[in-house]
This record gives sequence, C-alpha cells and structure tokens, in this order.
Amino acid sequence: MEKVEFIVGRSGAGKTTYCYEGIENKLKESHYDTLMLLVPEQFNLQTQRDLATRLAPGLLRAEIMSFNVLAREVFREVGKTETTVIEDLERLIILRRVIESHKKEIVFYKKNLNN
Repeated sequence: MEKVEFIVGRSGAGKTTYCYEGIENKLKESHYDTLMLLVPEQFNLQTQRDLATRLAPGLLRAEIMSFNVLAREVFREVGKTETTVIEDLERLIILRRVIESHKKEIVFYKKNLNN
C-alpha cells in the first residue's frame, strides 16, 4: 500500500523544504517506487524547476502533479478519458448562476453577493 502524507502549516513554516528533503532522501534509497508531489496548479512548473535544480541531474522517480493533472491521470487510468473536468472560469459561471437564482434566500453572504 502506498503512503499518503499531508503537509500543512502556515506560510514560511518550512513545508516546501520538508517536502524537498523528503523526496531527496527517498530517492537515495535503493527501491524504485515513484514519488508524487501534489501541488496547486500555479506552483507546478516552479516546483518542477526547483526540484530539478536541487536533484541535478534531474527527476527520474519523482512526479510533480497539479490537482487537474492528477484528475486527468486517474480518469485515463480507469478508462474515462472522455470525462471533462470543468475549468475555473466555468466553475465561476455556474456559481454565479446559482447565486443569482437563489439571491433572496442567501442571508449570511448578502453583503458580498456582487463581489
């Protein structure tokens, strides 16, 4: 069974360094399991760059994935390649339509409905 570890903490607490060191140590071990680091979409490329620089000559057994890429991989693996994952703009449009249709029922966020 594969291990999943969640690293959480405030900004500047050392989460990224902890992850990089953990990957570096695991890669030095002799077994050949693939390691996966799940990052937000906007940090995907930067994380790949940082790890490739740190682990020169490169990343052989470490995969850096965003949530969307992971979702596509899972769908592909289970044979659901035609399944569409909605993008951020589509989510906002759907959310806006729901808010507009239930405007009178919303009490708690009433002041922020137009934001």
